[in-house]
Amino acid sequence: MTAPVEIRGLEMLRQRLAALGAMTGLDPALRAEAEAVAAGARATLATRHADSPLARSIRIIDASEGDRLAFAIGTDEPSGRYLEFGTTRMRAFPWLRPSLHVRSPSVNQSLRRLVAIALKPRG
Repeated sequence: MTAPVEIRGLEMLRQRLAALGAMTGLDPALRAEAEAVAAGARATLATRHADSPLARSIRIIDASEGDRLAFAIGTDEPSGRYLEFGTTRMRAFPWLRPSLHVRSPSVNQSLRRLVAIALKPRG
């Protein structure tokens, strides 16, 4: 006959998972990072044209669905896509992707910090 198995810490695990589900501060942190990406993209465009209409058209859109937070950064201006990716007659001048790549470590660190705070055991 085998000995019964005792699982310890199950209640603590439940509490931590519940804390993740009730995380606060995620929305403002993601919005702040989206604002930083947009600011970087505007600055890149300003190097090409000081008063760029494309830079002024950059918007942040809350693309959240249900409990899934998401922000989209971009423009409705068709010239933004052509400039970002280029055409057969024009070289690309990436203005959005580089800003996102520069900010990615900061986004990851912000999320890690918020998750660590949410998972921290409460006495």
